[in-house]
Amino acid sequence: DEPAVLSQAEACCLANCLRLNRFVEAVGIRNNIVVGLGLTMIAECCHHCMRLKELDMVGARLRLDSMPALIALAEANPALVCCIGELDIEHEISEDQGAVLGATLRSTAIFFSKLHLRQSIPRALTNEVAISLDHRRHWTVTLGTAIVDVRQLMGKEEQDFTAFTEGIVVLEVAVGLVLRNEGTVSVEFPMDDILHGGISEDDFWSLASRLTLAKHVHALTIAEHPIPLHRMRNQTTVDLSDGGVIPDPSGRPQAVQYFLDHDARIIGMCLTAFGEFVDAVAMPGNRFSDEAAGVLAAALKACPNLVSVDLSRNWLEPSGKKVLYKVVDVRPGIEEMDLSNQKNDTVKGLPLDFAYVRKSEAVRLQRKVGIDLHLAATLLRANEVIHTLDLTYSGVRFQEAGALAAVCATRRTLRRLFIGGNPLGDPGVGTLARGLVRDIGSPALEELHVFEARIGDLGCEYLSLMLQQGCPRLAELHLYGNTIGDGGIGHLCSAILATHKTVLQSPGAFESWEAMTVLERTAADADDAEMDASADMDEAGDDDPSCLRLVRPSSAPAKAR
Repeated sequence: DEPAVLSQAEACCLANCLRLNRFVEAVGIRNNIVVGLGLTMIAECCHHCMRLKELDMVGARLRLDSMPALIALAEANPALVCCIGELDIEHEISEDQGAVLGATLRSTAIFFSKLHLRQSIPRALTNEVAISLDHRRHWTVTLGTAIVDVRQLMGKEEQDFTAFTEGIVVLEVAVGLVLRNEGTVSVEFPMDDILHGGISEDDFWSLASRLTLAKHVHALTIAEHPIPLHRMRNQTTVDLSDGGVIPDPSGRPQAVQYFLDHDARIIGMCLTAFGEFVDAVAMPGNRFSDEAAGVLAAALKACPNLVSVDLSRNWLEPSGKKVLYKVVDVRPGIEEMDLSNQKNDTVKGLPLDFAYVRKSEAVRLQRKVGIDLHLAATLLRANEVIHTLDLTYSGVRFQEAGALAAVCATRRTLRRLFIGGNPLGDPGVGTLARGLVRDIGSPALEELHVFEARIGDLGCEYLSLMLQQGCPRLAELHLYGNTIGDGGIGHLCSAILATHKTVLQSPGAFESWEAMTVLERTAADADDAEMDASADMDEAGDDDPSCLRLVRPSSAPAKAR
Protein backbone atom coordinates (compact mmCIF):
# COMPACT_ATOMS: atom_id res chain seq x y z
CA ASP A 1 0.00 0.00 0.00
CA GLU A 2 2.90 2.34 0.66
CA PRO A 3 4.80 3.78 -2.31
CA ALA A 4 8.13 2.11 -3.05
CA VAL A 5 11.40 4.00 -3.26
CA LEU A 6 12.64 4.33 -6.84
CA SER A 7 16.29 3.44 -6.35
CA GLN A 8 19.11 5.30 -8.03
CA ALA A 9 19.91 2.23 -10.19
CA GLU A 10 16.32 1.99 -11.39
CA ALA A 11 16.21 5.71 -12.11
CA CYS A 12 19.47 5.37 -14.09
CA CYS A 13 18.02 2.51 -16.12
CA LEU A 14 14.88 4.49 -16.92
CA ALA A 15 16.99 7.51 -17.87
CA ASN A 16 19.04 5.45 -20.35
CA CYS A 17 15.85 4.16 -21.97
CA LEU A 18 14.55 7.70 -22.37
CA ARG A 19 17.86 8.80 -23.88
CA LEU A 20 17.50 6.10 -26.57
CA ASN A 21 13.80 6.76 -27.27
CA ARG A 22 13.32 10.29 -28.49
CA PHE A 23 9.75 9.71 -29.67
CA VAL A 24 8.20 8.97 -26.27
CA GLU A 25 5.19 11.22 -25.50
CA ALA A 26 4.38 10.21 -21.92
CA VAL A 27 6.31 8.91 -18.93
CA GLY A 28 4.60 7.42 -15.86
CA ILE A 29 6.33 6.90 -12.52
CA ARG A 30 3.31 6.41 -10.29
CA ASN A 31 3.35 5.44 -6.63
CA ASN A 32 7.08 5.83 -6.17
CA ILE A 33 9.19 7.90 -3.84
CA VAL A 34 11.62 9.63 -6.16
CA VAL A 35 14.74 11.01 -4.50
CA GLY A 36 16.63 14.01 -5.80
CA LEU A 37 19.40 12.42 -7.86
CA GLY A 38 17.09 9.88 -9.50
CA LEU A 39 14.60 12.52 -10.60
CA THR A 40 17.44 14.74 -11.78
CA MET A 41 18.71 11.99 -14.12
CA ILE A 42 15.21 11.29 -15.44
CA ALA A 43 14.53 14.99 -16.01
CA GLU A 44 17.82 15.50 -17.82
CA CYS A 45 17.08 12.58 -20.14
CA CYS A 46 13.58 13.90 -20.79
CA HIS A 47 15.22 16.90 -22.43
CA HIS A 48 16.03 14.56 -25.33
CA CYS A 49 12.37 13.58 -25.72
CA MET A 50 11.19 16.30 -28.07
CA ARG A 51 7.61 14.98 -28.15
CA LEU A 52 7.20 14.55 -24.40
CA LYS A 53 3.90 16.08 -23.25
CA GLU A 54 3.15 14.35 -19.97
CA LEU A 55 5.19 13.34 -16.94
CA ASP A 56 2.84 11.39 -14.67
CA MET A 57 4.03 10.96 -11.08
CA VAL A 58 0.60 10.77 -9.42
CA GLY A 59 0.93 9.02 -6.11
CA ALA A 60 4.65 9.74 -5.97
CA ARG A 61 6.17 11.60 -3.06
CA LEU A 62 8.71 14.22 -4.01
CA ARG A 63 11.07 16.17 -1.87
CA LEU A 64 12.21 19.71 -2.46
CA ASP A 65 15.70 18.71 -3.65
CA SER A 66 14.03 17.00 -6.62
CA MET A 67 12.36 20.13 -7.91
CA PRO A 68 15.13 22.18 -9.65
CA ALA A 69 15.55 19.62 -12.43
CA LEU A 70 11.78 19.39 -12.85
CA ILE A 71 11.44 23.16 -13.06
CA ALA A 72 14.21 23.30 -15.69
CA LEU A 73 12.44 20.58 -17.69
CA ALA A 74 9.12 22.47 -17.55
CA GLU A 75 10.80 25.69 -18.69
CA ALA A 76 12.54 23.94 -21.59
CA ASN A 77 9.37 22.23 -22.81
CA PRO A 78 6.34 24.58 -22.68
CA ALA A 79 3.98 21.83 -23.82
CA LEU A 80 4.91 19.57 -20.90
CA VAL A 81 2.46 18.88 -18.06
CA CYS A 82 3.88 17.43 -14.83
CA CYS A 83 1.39 15.76 -12.51
CA ILE A 84 2.94 15.19 -9.08
CA GLY A 85 1.37 13.33 -6.21
CA GLU A 86 2.71 14.97 -3.06
CA LEU A 87 5.33 17.56 -2.27
CA ASP A 88 6.35 17.02 1.33
CA ILE A 89 8.38 19.70 3.16
CA GLU A 90 9.19 18.24 6.53
CA HIS A 91 12.37 20.04 7.57
CA GLU A 92 13.46 23.61 7.81
CA ILE A 93 14.66 24.96 4.49
CA SER A 94 17.13 27.69 3.61
CA GLU A 95 16.46 30.88 1.69
CA ASP A 96 17.87 29.25 -1.48
CA GLN A 97 15.56 26.30 -1.06
CA GLY A 98 12.75 28.74 -0.44
CA ALA A 99 13.44 30.28 -3.84
CA VAL A 100 13.13 26.81 -5.37
CA LEU A 101 9.79 26.32 -3.63
CA GLY A 102 8.58 29.69 -4.89
CA ALA A 103 9.54 28.79 -8.47
CA THR A 104 7.76 25.45 -8.09
CA LEU A 105 4.58 27.09 -6.88
CA ARG A 106 4.68 29.67 -9.66
CA SER A 107 5.17 27.09 -12.41
CA THR A 108 2.00 26.55 -14.45
CA ALA A 109 3.22 23.21 -15.75
CA ILE A 110 3.56 21.47 -12.36
CA PHE A 111 0.45 20.19 -10.61
CA PHE A 112 0.23 18.70 -7.13
CA SER A 113 -2.49 16.69 -5.53
CA LYS A 114 -1.17 17.32 -2.02
CA LEU A 115 1.19 19.83 -0.41
CA HIS A 116 2.57 19.42 3.11
CA LEU A 117 3.86 22.49 4.97
CA ARG A 118 5.16 21.94 8.51
CA GLN A 119 6.02 25.44 9.77
CA SER A 120 9.32 25.22 7.94
CA ILE A 121 9.09 27.54 4.94
CA PRO A 122 10.44 31.13 5.03
CA ARG A 123 7.83 33.68 6.08
CA ALA A 124 8.49 35.68 2.93
CA LEU A 125 6.88 32.87 0.93
CA THR A 126 3.62 32.64 2.86
CA ASN A 127 1.74 35.03 0.61
CA GLU A 128 3.02 33.27 -2.50
CA VAL A 129 1.87 29.95 -1.06
CA ALA A 130 -1.59 31.39 -0.40
CA ILE A 131 -1.82 32.77 -3.95
CA SER A 132 -0.76 29.41 -5.39
CA LEU A 133 -3.33 27.57 -3.29
CA ASP A 134 -5.98 30.04 -4.40
CA HIS A 135 -5.27 29.20 -8.06
CA ARG A 136 -5.16 25.47 -7.36
CA ARG A 137 -8.08 24.83 -5.11
CA HIS A 138 -8.16 21.11 -5.88
CA TRP A 139 -5.12 20.63 -3.66
CA THR A 140 -5.13 19.05 -0.25
CA VAL A 141 -2.75 20.90 2.05
CA THR A 142 -1.19 19.98 5.35
CA LEU A 143 -0.76 23.12 7.47
CA GLY A 144 1.10 21.98 10.54
CA THR A 145 -0.84 18.91 11.60
CA ALA A 146 -4.14 20.12 10.15
CA ILE A 147 -5.06 18.50 6.82
CA VAL A 148 -7.43 20.73 4.90
CA ASP A 149 -9.11 20.71 1.55
CA VAL A 150 -8.25 24.06 -0.03
CA ARG A 151 -11.58 24.24 -1.82
CA GLN A 152 -13.41 23.68 1.45
CA LEU A 153 -11.23 26.18 3.31
CA MET A 154 -11.81 28.84 0.68
CA GLY A 155 -15.55 28.22 0.47
CA LYS A 156 -16.53 28.22 4.15
CA GLU A 157 -18.50 31.15 5.51
CA GLU A 158 -17.14 30.54 9.02
CA GLN A 159 -13.42 30.04 9.54
CA ASP A 160 -12.00 28.63 12.75
CA PHE A 161 -8.27 29.10 13.22
CA THR A 162 -8.07 26.87 16.28
CA ALA A 163 -6.51 24.12 14.11
CA PHE A 164 -3.78 26.44 12.76
CA THR A 165 -1.97 27.49 15.92
CA GLU A 166 1.34 25.65 15.52
CA GLY A 167 3.49 28.34 13.95
CA ILE A 168 3.49 31.72 12.31
CA VAL A 169 4.04 30.28 8.83
CA VAL A 170 1.01 28.03 9.15
CA LEU A 171 -1.08 30.96 10.37
CA GLU A 172 0.07 33.31 7.63
CA VAL A 173 -0.77 30.79 4.91
CA ALA A 174 -4.21 30.17 6.41
CA VAL A 175 -4.87 33.91 6.80
CA GLY A 176 -3.73 34.45 3.23
CA LEU A 177 -6.28 31.90 2.04
CA VAL A 178 -9.10 33.52 4.01
CA LEU A 179 -8.18 36.95 2.63
CA ARG A 180 -8.52 35.56 -0.90
CA ASN A 181 -11.94 34.17 -0.18
CA GLU A 182 -14.49 35.72 -2.51
CA GLY A 183 -17.47 35.43 -0.15
CA THR A 184 -18.39 37.03 3.18
CA VAL A 185 -16.80 35.19 6.09
CA SER A 186 -16.84 35.20 9.88
CA VAL A 187 -13.47 34.36 11.37
CA GLU A 188 -12.65 32.86 14.76
CA PHE A 189 -9.08 33.84 15.58
CA PRO A 190 -8.62 32.77 19.23
CA MET A 191 -5.93 34.89 20.84
CA ASP A 192 -5.24 32.64 23.84
CA ASP A 193 -4.88 29.48 21.74
CA ILE A 194 -2.68 31.15 19.15
CA LEU A 195 -0.34 32.76 21.69
CA HIS A 196 -0.16 29.45 23.54
CA GLY A 197 1.03 27.86 20.29
CA GLY A 198 4.20 29.96 20.42
CA ILE A 199 3.20 32.92 18.23
CA SER A 200 4.49 36.30 19.39
CA GLU A 201 1.97 38.95 20.35
CA ASP A 202 3.24 41.30 17.63
CA ASP A 203 2.72 38.63 14.98
CA PHE A 204 -0.75 37.92 16.29
CA TRP A 205 -1.85 41.55 16.08
CA SER A 206 -0.28 41.93 12.64
CA LEU A 207 -2.39 39.05 11.30
CA ALA A 208 -5.47 40.23 13.21
CA SER A 209 -5.17 43.68 11.63
CA ARG A 210 -5.11 42.10 8.14
CA LEU A 211 -8.32 40.24 8.93
CA THR A 212 -9.90 43.34 10.50
CA LEU A 213 -9.35 45.51 7.45
CA ALA A 214 -10.44 42.87 4.92
CA LYS A 215 -13.79 44.04 3.59
CA HIS A 216 -15.28 40.58 3.21
CA VAL A 217 -14.56 39.58 6.85
CA HIS A 218 -18.00 40.11 8.35
CA ALA A 219 -17.12 39.37 11.99
CA LEU A 220 -13.94 38.55 13.92
CA THR A 221 -13.74 36.70 17.24
CA ILE A 222 -10.49 36.89 19.20
CA ALA A 223 -11.85 36.50 22.74
CA GLU A 224 -15.32 35.39 23.80
CA HIS A 225 -17.76 37.14 21.49
CA PRO A 226 -17.72 38.09 17.78
CA ILE A 227 -16.95 41.70 16.87
CA PRO A 228 -19.34 42.85 14.09
CA LEU A 229 -16.82 44.58 11.83
CA HIS A 230 -19.42 45.34 9.17
CA ARG A 231 -21.19 47.65 11.66
CA MET A 232 -18.11 49.88 11.89
CA ARG A 233 -17.17 50.23 8.23
CA ASN A 234 -18.40 53.41 6.52
CA GLN A 235 -20.96 54.03 9.27
CA THR A 236 -21.85 57.37 10.86
CA THR A 237 -22.97 55.73 14.12
CA VAL A 238 -20.98 52.88 15.64
CA ASP A 239 -23.23 51.12 18.16
CA LEU A 240 -21.62 48.22 20.02
CA SER A 241 -23.71 48.47 23.17
CA ASP A 242 -23.70 45.41 25.44
CA GLY A 243 -21.34 43.42 23.24
CA GLY A 244 -22.99 44.39 19.97
CA VAL A 245 -26.21 42.50 20.70
CA ILE A 246 -29.13 43.74 18.61
CA PRO A 247 -32.24 43.99 20.86
CA ASP A 248 -35.01 41.51 20.12
CA PRO A 249 -38.15 43.41 19.01
CA SER A 250 -40.32 40.89 20.85
CA GLY A 251 -38.55 41.69 24.13
CA ARG A 252 -37.37 38.15 24.76
CA PRO A 253 -34.26 37.87 26.97
CA GLN A 254 -30.98 37.39 25.14
CA ALA A 255 -27.63 35.92 26.11
CA VAL A 256 -25.32 38.26 28.00
CA GLN A 257 -22.52 39.48 25.76
CA TYR A 258 -19.70 41.97 26.22
CA PHE A 259 -16.38 43.04 24.73
CA LEU A 260 -13.06 42.84 26.58
CA ASP A 261 -9.82 44.86 26.43
CA HIS A 262 -8.38 42.72 23.61
CA ASP A 263 -11.53 43.36 21.57
CA ALA A 264 -10.97 47.09 22.04
CA ARG A 265 -7.81 46.86 19.99
CA ILE A 266 -9.70 45.38 17.03
CA ILE A 267 -12.42 48.00 17.43
CA GLY A 268 -9.73 50.68 17.53
CA MET A 269 -8.22 49.42 14.27
CA CYS A 270 -11.61 49.67 12.56
CA LEU A 271 -12.37 53.14 13.94
CA THR A 272 -8.95 54.38 12.87
CA ALA A 273 -9.42 53.05 9.34
CA PHE A 274 -12.99 54.32 8.89
CA GLY A 275 -13.08 57.20 11.39
CA GLU A 276 -13.76 59.87 8.78
CA PHE A 277 -17.38 58.69 8.58
CA VAL A 278 -18.06 58.39 12.32
CA ASP A 279 -19.88 61.05 14.34
CA ALA A 280 -21.19 58.93 17.24
CA VAL A 281 -19.65 56.01 19.14
CA ALA A 282 -21.74 54.06 21.66
CA MET A 283 -20.13 51.17 23.56
CA PRO A 284 -21.83 51.06 26.98
CA GLY A 285 -22.31 47.83 28.89
CA ASN A 286 -18.97 46.20 28.05
CA ARG A 287 -15.88 45.39 30.14
CA PHE A 288 -13.34 47.91 28.91
CA SER A 289 -10.82 48.75 31.64
CA ASP A 290 -7.92 51.22 31.78
CA GLU A 291 -5.92 48.86 29.54
CA ALA A 292 -8.37 49.61 26.71
CA ALA A 293 -8.60 53.36 27.42
CA GLY A 294 -5.41 54.29 25.56
CA VAL A 295 -6.35 52.24 22.48
CA LEU A 296 -9.86 53.69 22.34
CA ALA A 297 -8.60 57.24 22.91
CA ALA A 298 -6.17 56.97 19.99
CA ALA A 299 -8.96 55.61 17.78
CA LEU A 300 -11.42 58.35 18.78
CA LYS A 301 -8.83 61.00 17.98
CA ALA A 302 -8.82 59.62 14.41
CA CYS A 303 -12.52 60.53 14.01
CA PRO A 304 -12.54 64.19 12.86
CA ASN A 305 -16.35 64.53 12.85
CA LEU A 306 -16.95 62.94 16.25
CA VAL A 307 -19.79 64.54 18.26
CA SER A 308 -20.89 61.94 20.83
CA VAL A 309 -19.08 59.25 22.84
CA ASP A 310 -20.81 56.84 25.25
CA LEU A 311 -18.59 54.49 27.27
CA SER A 312 -20.78 54.26 30.35
CA ARG A 313 -21.25 51.03 32.33
CA ASN A 314 -17.74 49.73 31.71
CA TRP A 315 -14.85 48.98 34.08
CA LEU A 316 -12.87 52.21 33.71
CA GLU A 317 -10.98 53.71 36.65
CA PRO A 318 -10.24 57.46 37.10
CA SER A 319 -6.85 57.08 35.39
CA GLY A 320 -8.49 55.56 32.32
CA LYS A 321 -11.10 58.31 32.24
CA LYS A 322 -8.36 60.96 32.24
CA VAL A 323 -6.83 59.36 29.14
CA LEU A 324 -10.17 59.49 27.35
CA TYR A 325 -10.82 63.09 28.39
CA LYS A 326 -7.76 64.16 26.41
CA VAL A 327 -9.76 63.31 23.28
CA VAL A 328 -11.95 66.33 24.07
CA ASP A 329 -8.89 68.59 23.79
CA VAL A 330 -8.01 67.15 20.37
CA ARG A 331 -11.61 67.03 19.10
CA PRO A 332 -13.35 70.19 20.35
CA GLY A 333 -16.40 69.29 18.26
CA ILE A 334 -17.36 66.62 20.82
CA GLU A 335 -20.56 67.75 22.55
CA GLU A 336 -21.15 64.72 24.76
CA MET A 337 -18.93 62.16 26.48
CA ASP A 338 -20.53 59.79 28.97
CA LEU A 339 -18.12 57.82 31.17
CA SER A 340 -20.51 57.47 34.11
CA ASN A 341 -21.61 54.45 36.13
CA GLN A 342 -18.40 52.46 35.87
CA LYS A 343 -18.10 49.24 37.85
CA ASN A 344 -16.31 50.80 40.84
CA ASP A 345 -18.11 54.17 40.83
CA THR A 346 -19.77 54.87 44.18
CA VAL A 347 -21.95 57.76 42.96
CA LYS A 348 -24.36 57.64 40.05
CA GLY A 349 -23.06 59.93 37.33
CA LEU A 350 -24.81 63.06 36.14
CA PRO A 351 -24.67 64.37 32.55
CA LEU A 352 -22.53 67.41 31.84
CA ASP A 353 -23.53 70.10 29.33
CA PHE A 354 -20.39 70.58 27.24
CA ALA A 355 -21.49 73.83 25.60
CA TYR A 356 -22.44 75.37 28.96
CA VAL A 357 -19.09 74.62 30.59
CA ARG A 358 -17.09 75.65 27.53
CA LYS A 359 -18.81 78.98 26.83
CA SER A 360 -20.54 80.37 29.95
CA GLU A 361 -19.12 83.29 31.88
CA ALA A 362 -20.52 81.90 35.14
CA VAL A 363 -20.34 78.10 35.39
CA ARG A 364 -22.47 76.96 38.31
CA LEU A 365 -22.30 73.27 39.18
CA GLN A 366 -23.18 73.58 42.88
CA ARG A 367 -24.82 70.64 44.60
CA LYS A 368 -24.37 68.42 41.53
CA VAL A 369 -22.77 65.41 43.21
CA GLY A 370 -21.95 62.95 40.42
CA ILE A 371 -20.59 65.46 37.93
CA ASP A 372 -17.30 64.20 36.52
CA LEU A 373 -15.00 66.99 37.63
CA HIS A 374 -11.98 65.78 35.65
CA LEU A 375 -14.11 66.13 32.52
CA ALA A 376 -15.27 69.57 33.70
CA ALA A 377 -11.63 70.60 34.11
CA THR A 378 -10.89 69.44 30.58
CA LEU A 379 -13.80 71.45 29.19
CA LEU A 380 -12.82 74.55 31.16
CA ARG A 381 -9.55 74.73 29.26
CA ALA A 382 -11.56 75.90 26.25
CA ASN A 383 -13.47 78.57 28.21
CA GLU A 384 -11.82 81.94 27.61
CA VAL A 385 -14.57 84.11 29.17
CA ILE A 386 -15.30 82.45 32.53
CA HIS A 387 -15.34 84.76 35.58
CA THR A 388 -17.20 82.56 38.13
CA LEU A 389 -16.92 78.85 38.90
CA ASP A 390 -19.23 77.48 41.59
CA LEU A 391 -18.64 73.92 42.81
CA THR A 392 -20.22 74.31 46.26
CA TYR A 393 -21.31 70.99 47.80
CA SER A 394 -20.42 69.06 44.64
CA GLY A 395 -18.46 66.23 46.24
CA VAL A 396 -15.06 67.56 45.13
CA ARG A 397 -12.18 65.36 46.30
CA PHE A 398 -8.65 66.58 46.76
CA GLN A 399 -7.40 64.97 43.51
CA GLU A 400 -10.08 66.76 41.52
CA ALA A 401 -9.46 70.03 43.34
CA GLY A 402 -5.88 70.04 42.05
CA ALA A 403 -6.98 69.43 38.45
CA LEU A 404 -9.58 72.22 38.62
CA ALA A 405 -7.20 74.65 40.31
CA ALA A 406 -4.51 74.04 37.67
CA VAL A 407 -7.03 74.94 34.97
CA CYS A 408 -8.29 77.97 36.90
CA ALA A 409 -4.74 79.27 37.22
CA THR A 410 -4.56 79.56 33.41
CA ARG A 411 -7.97 81.28 33.05
CA ARG A 412 -6.96 84.94 33.29
CA THR A 413 -10.61 86.02 33.44
CA LEU A 414 -11.62 83.93 36.50
CA ARG A 415 -12.49 86.20 39.46
CA ARG A 416 -14.58 84.02 41.80
CA LEU A 417 -14.03 80.38 42.77
CA PHE A 418 -16.50 78.59 45.09
CA ILE A 419 -15.25 75.22 46.24
CA GLY A 420 -16.62 75.17 49.79
CA GLY A 421 -18.82 72.52 51.31
CA ASN A 422 -16.57 69.76 50.01
CA PRO A 423 -14.51 67.41 52.23
CA LEU A 424 -11.13 68.61 50.99
CA GLY A 425 -9.25 68.49 54.28
CA ASP A 426 -5.76 69.88 54.67
CA PRO A 427 -4.26 67.71 51.86
CA GLY A 428 -6.97 68.86 49.46
CA VAL A 429 -6.47 72.51 50.31
CA GLY A 430 -2.73 72.04 49.77
CA THR A 431 -3.42 70.61 46.32
CA LEU A 432 -5.80 73.49 45.60
CA ALA A 433 -3.30 76.13 46.72
CA ARG A 434 -0.45 74.66 44.70
CA GLY A 435 -2.67 74.46 41.63
CA LEU A 436 -3.77 78.09 41.89
CA VAL A 437 -0.21 79.41 41.89
CA ARG A 438 1.19 77.00 39.30
CA ASP A 439 2.92 78.56 36.28
CA ILE A 440 1.52 82.10 36.03
CA GLY A 441 -0.66 81.94 39.16
CA SER A 442 -4.25 83.27 39.22
CA PRO A 443 -3.83 86.94 38.27
CA ALA A 444 -7.54 87.82 38.20
CA LEU A 445 -8.82 85.80 41.18
CA GLU A 446 -10.60 88.09 43.68
CA GLU A 447 -12.70 85.68 45.76
CA LEU A 448 -11.90 82.21 47.04
CA HIS A 449 -14.56 80.33 49.03
CA VAL A 450 -13.33 77.24 50.90
CA PHE A 451 -15.78 77.24 53.82
CA GLU A 452 -16.83 74.02 55.56
CA ALA A 453 -13.96 72.15 53.95
CA ARG A 454 -12.50 70.45 57.09
CA ILE A 455 -9.50 72.75 57.10
CA GLY A 456 -7.14 72.97 60.08
CA ASP A 457 -3.93 74.81 60.86
CA LEU A 458 -1.97 72.91 58.21
CA GLY A 459 -4.48 73.97 55.55
CA CYS A 460 -4.04 77.60 56.58
CA GLU A 461 -0.30 77.22 56.18
CA TYR A 462 -0.85 76.08 52.59
CA LEU A 463 -3.15 79.05 51.98
CA SER A 464 -0.59 81.47 53.41
CA LEU A 465 1.99 80.17 50.94
CA MET A 466 -0.56 80.69 48.16
CA LEU A 467 -1.05 84.30 49.27
CA GLN A 468 2.69 84.91 49.15
CA GLN A 469 3.35 83.22 45.79
CA GLY A 470 0.35 84.18 43.63
CA CYS A 471 -3.18 85.56 43.47
CA PRO A 472 -2.15 89.26 43.63
CA ARG A 473 -5.75 90.57 43.40
CA LEU A 474 -7.33 88.21 45.96
CA ALA A 475 -9.69 90.34 48.09
CA GLU A 476 -11.89 87.76 49.84
CA LEU A 477 -10.96 84.46 51.45
CA HIS A 478 -13.94 82.67 53.05
CA LEU A 479 -13.00 80.09 55.67
CA TYR A 480 -15.97 79.78 58.02
CA GLY A 481 -17.14 76.39 59.19
CA ASN A 482 -13.59 75.02 59.57
CA THR A 483 -11.54 74.07 62.65
CA ILE A 484 -8.75 76.62 62.52
CA GLY A 485 -6.69 77.36 65.65
CA ASP A 486 -4.22 80.02 66.69
CA GLY A 487 -1.42 78.58 64.56
CA GLY A 488 -3.49 78.69 61.38
CA ILE A 489 -4.61 82.29 61.99
CA GLY A 490 -1.00 83.22 62.64
CA HIS A 491 0.14 81.82 59.29
CA LEU A 492 -2.61 83.70 57.45
CA CYS A 493 -2.01 87.01 59.20
CA SER A 494 1.72 86.83 58.62
CA ALA A 495 1.12 86.27 54.92
CA ILE A 496 -1.39 89.13 54.81
CA LEU A 497 0.94 91.60 56.48
CA ALA A 498 3.94 90.44 54.46
CA THR A 499 2.21 90.91 51.12
CA HIS A 500 -0.30 93.67 52.04
CA LYS A 501 -3.05 91.60 50.51
CA THR A 502 -6.65 92.64 50.97
CA VAL A 503 -8.45 89.71 52.61
CA LEU A 504 -11.99 89.43 53.92
CA GLN A 505 -11.90 86.89 56.72
CA SER A 506 -15.13 85.10 57.61
CA PRO A 507 -14.00 82.91 60.52
CA GLY A 508 -17.46 81.95 61.77
CA ALA A 509 -16.72 78.80 63.79
CA PHE A 510 -13.10 78.84 64.91
CA GLU A 511 -12.06 76.53 67.73
CA SER A 512 -11.76 79.45 70.19
CA TRP A 513 -12.53 83.12 70.11
CA GLU A 514 -9.02 83.75 71.45
CA ALA A 515 -7.72 82.82 67.99
CA MET A 516 -9.24 86.05 66.70
CA THR A 517 -6.75 88.07 68.72
CA VAL A 518 -3.80 86.62 66.82
CA LEU A 519 -4.23 89.32 64.19
CA GLU A 520 -3.64 91.97 66.86
CA ARG A 521 -0.62 90.15 68.31
CA THR A 522 0.89 89.66 64.85
CA ALA A 523 0.38 93.32 64.01
CA ALA A 524 2.00 94.42 67.29
CA ASP A 525 5.11 92.42 66.50
CA ALA A 526 5.44 93.78 62.96
CA ASP A 527 8.06 96.39 62.10
CA ASP A 528 7.28 100.10 61.95
CA ALA A 529 6.92 100.19 58.19
CA GLU A 530 4.31 97.49 58.23
CA MET A 531 2.45 99.21 61.07
CA ASP A 532 2.45 102.49 59.16
CA ALA A 533 1.10 100.77 56.06
CA SER A 534 -1.63 99.11 58.14
CA ALA A 535 -2.58 102.48 59.65
CA ASP A 536 -2.81 103.99 56.19
CA MET A 537 -5.17 101.22 55.15
CA ASP A 538 -7.37 101.80 58.22
CA GLU A 539 -7.66 105.48 57.34
CA ALA A 540 -8.63 104.65 53.78
CA GLY A 541 -11.96 103.15 54.89
CA ASP A 542 -14.06 100.32 53.50
CA ASP A 543 -14.25 101.82 50.04
CA ASP A 544 -10.52 101.53 49.55
CA PRO A 545 -9.81 98.24 47.69
CA SER A 546 -6.53 97.89 49.58
CA CYS A 547 -8.17 98.03 53.02
CA LEU A 548 -7.61 95.13 55.42
CA ARG A 549 -10.97 94.19 56.96
CA LEU A 550 -12.12 91.59 59.47
CA VAL A 551 -15.83 90.75 59.18
CA ARG A 552 -17.67 88.50 61.65
CA PRO A 553 -20.75 86.86 60.03
CA SER A 554 -24.08 87.20 61.78
CA SER A 555 -24.41 83.41 61.72
CA ALA A 556 -21.57 83.06 64.23
CA PRO A 557 -22.40 81.99 67.81
CA ALA A 558 -23.64 84.67 70.15
CA LYS A 559 -20.42 84.59 72.17
CA ALA A 560 -18.39 85.10 69.00
CA ARG A 561 -20.55 88.03 67.90
